[in-house]
Amino acid sequence: MRFALTEEQQGFGEVLDDLLAGADTPRVVRAWADGDPAPGLKLWHRLAELGVTGLLVAEERGGLDASEVDLVVAFEALGRHAAPGPWVESVALLPVALRATQQDEVLAGLVSGETRGTVTIPDLTPYALDADVAAARFVLDRTVLRVGSPGDLLRSVDPARRLFALTAGAELAVLDEPTRGVDVATKSQIYALVRERAAAGCAVLVVSSELPELLGICDRILVLHEGRVGGVFDHVGLTEEELLHACYGRSA
Repeated sequence: MRFALTEEQQGFGEVLDDLLAGADTPRVVRAWADGDPAPGLKLWHRLAELGVTGLLVAEERGGLDASEVDLVVAFEALGRHAAPGPWVESVALLPVALRATQQDEVLAGLVSGETRGTVTIPDLTPYALDADVAAARFVLDRTVLRVGSPGDLLRSVDPARRLFALTAGAELAVLDEPTRGVDVATKSQIYALVRERAAAGCAVLVVSSELPELLGICDRILVLHEGRVGGVFDHVGLTEEELLHACYGRSA
């Protein structure tokens, strides 16, 4: 097992140190605490250009697909220079929490540095950091990630830590061909999970080309044909034949 940093990781840390040392972070922090995020956001974008914001995001989604050690190197430099902003939430937490979701636009924004993210975990951290500069705001309630709406600013002992309570919105899960390529037993488990989340109040949007699947787990089915709505159906009494007709733009 190797505990020492590689030459590449050492070089990465040195580059970050140099950038942050020349950024006059005390001035940036004072401006952030006074409600002027412009210097901090400028620094954020410079760090994004070095790949900091995409460390834990897969390459196919625009990130670096780096290791947790690379992440530690980055956060050691950020902490040493007291860089303000929701770095942990944007760089370490959300890229992992959003991996299994359809939030590609949010991930792309996080990677590019155009979007900041913040998260509150009610059982652990009741307030979200810097929700006024974070466009991606989430409430993580156990295993459920919900979009959050910020309340009023709450001052903390550290004026650069701008705290906000978040109100969780409705949960929406988007499943695109959720059972493609899986065996029958796994399909049953996925269907049971969908029903469980729906019973808990989650809105579940299923995109599927398997008609029996749609008839089995959906309350309402919308059919698209050549980019247009071919029909909206209640699942009660609906047959595969009626769905097929709608799929091909024909009346039943």
